[in-house]
Amino acid sequence: MHFGGRNAREVLSTLAHEMVHLWQAHHGRPSRPADHNKQWAAKMDEIGLQPSSTGAPGGKRTGQTMSHYIRAGGSFARATAQLMAKGFMISWADAAGRFEAKMPGRSGRRSKYVCQECSAAAWGKGGLKLICGDCDQPMQTGGTSDDA
Repeated sequence: MHFGGRNAREVLSTLAHEMVHLWQAHHGRPSRPADHNKQWAAKMDEIGLQPSSTGAPGGKRTGQTMSHYIRAGGSFARATAQLMAKGFMISWADAAGRFEAKMPGRSGRRSKYVCQECSAAAWGKGGLKLICGDCDQPMQTGGTSDDA
């Protein structure tokens, strides 16, 4: 599951999608692994998420590879609107899009990222957007290595 580039509302909808699988495992009739059956789709409808194989209107409601979209005016949309109005945010998801490392990425090279607040360091490909887990501050690039 990848949350990069998603806002808090989208992250919450993905978590709700997965929670419907948990509900079905405990109270329903789960289908085979990685499948999304009619019961799963009905529960998604009930909570205000529209099952869709494409993640958009017009997609199939059931199948193996499934996504969803938030139904306008549905219970999920109303509940998250109330939550967001109270200032709710998922800081690690929301902050991910705010900071951008200013280092051109080159194939086969790693960049060193350093937190300017606590000096914690990490290595990764150039151009990553890293945030220090201790300080919640953006990490800046500080060197490269050809050893990757």
